Amino acid sequence: MSGEKLSLFASIPVNKRPKTDNEAVFKEMVTLITNKQISTGKLVDFSQLVKDMGVCGIVIGNNRIALKADQVKVMNGNDEAAMFQGGKLNANLIDADKIEVKHLWAKSEDGTNKVGYFGNYEIDACKVNNSNAPLFVGADTAAKSPFYVTNNGHMVSTSATLGCFSLDKMSLRYISGYEDEEPGFALYNNYMLFRGYSRTFNPDTHKWKSERKRTVWLGEYKTTYQIPALLSNLLIDDSFSVNGDTLKSGIRISVTGCDDSQQYDNPTYNLSNAVYGNFAIYAEHGMYGGLRPMTRKINRSMELTDMDCFVIVTKAVTLTLPAKPQRGQYYKFLQAGDNFVIKSPSNNMYWKGADGVSSFPSGTYNQTTELIYDGSSWHVNWFREAAI
Repeated sequence: MSGEKLSLFASIPVNKRPKTDNEAVFKEMVTLITNKQISTGKLVDFSQLVKDMGVCGIVIGNNRIALKADQVKVMNGNDEAAMFQGGKLNANLIDADKIEVKHLWAKSEDGTNKVGYFGNYEIDACKVNNSNAPLFVGADTAAKSPFYVTNNGHMVSTSATLGCFSLDKMSLRYISGYEDEEPGFALYNNYMLFRGYSRTFNPDTHKWKSERKRTVWLGEYKTTYQIPALLSNLLIDDSFSVNGDTLKSGIRISVTGCDDSQQYDNPTYNLSNAVYGNFAIYAEHGMYGGLRPMTRKINRSMELTDMDCFVIVTKAVTLTLPAKPQRGQYYKFLQAGDNFVIKSPSNNMYWKGADGVSSFPSGTYNQTTELIYDGSSWHVNWFREAAI
């Protein structure tokens, strides 16, 4: 475009209404700019002028502007801010307080595949099972996507990271972040497990070293390193070291609330053979492998606890039974030293020849004495080595 035409353009009033009172004659004052001409005049059909002006140009009307080209660029200084090409807007920067759309699709880098969607959920691509998903990522439909959210707020994801938890199609796992540790928690379709680790810091390498000390496995568990293989539904393996006045247990159980007195005191219940009680373990079938009751040696007078069972007595002492024993409480004593006495706070000890007394003497070395509590009385039985 020559400087002469620019001068001509500058001298012509643009968008200025001519001085006439004939409104029927006047339609619109426009300016047409192309790469070949600049002209201003009255216009009857704005749209027709845009069509007729060629492949590239600008039409400026009273309150509208039409730009026509195969490529239209918008510059922000020396930088391209946006470009219109092939009927589409390619913008490097969009800053808007509000955008309202019905369908917003994400496409692959080459533009050939749809890989996500957000918008109106009434289209077929949003249908999944019996719901509609206005948001999905990873495919061209919600049904094929690994992640989608339904219009009811239900989220479905085949994999995810939620804080320290990792989710995939097979499991939910807790990842501690230490490279030499397996997941501290894992949930699968047929089992759940917990792992505990002790960690020591190496000042030379500036790294932590982890050692697994606890495994709790709930669900199907099979050991194949032994013959026969062991199949179990609960595994607890704990080797953490403890210091001080600390007791360790694999399982701690306390069951109360059942009044079992009717089973023993009411003849009606006895006749029906019904079973009542507070059972810490109710084993309908199976044996106990590796039964090792609480055992300890005693060389001083003391009151026994509910947790005691096997007691090896090495001195001449007095052992007092609990004041409030539980039904089924069982003690077994072995005399491994001088004579000793077993004492009850009440006159409720019975054996052949004794009816309601408060103490029992163990008077022979290597004598074994058993006591069992039936809910009101202690029943005593003992035996000694046969004389040769």
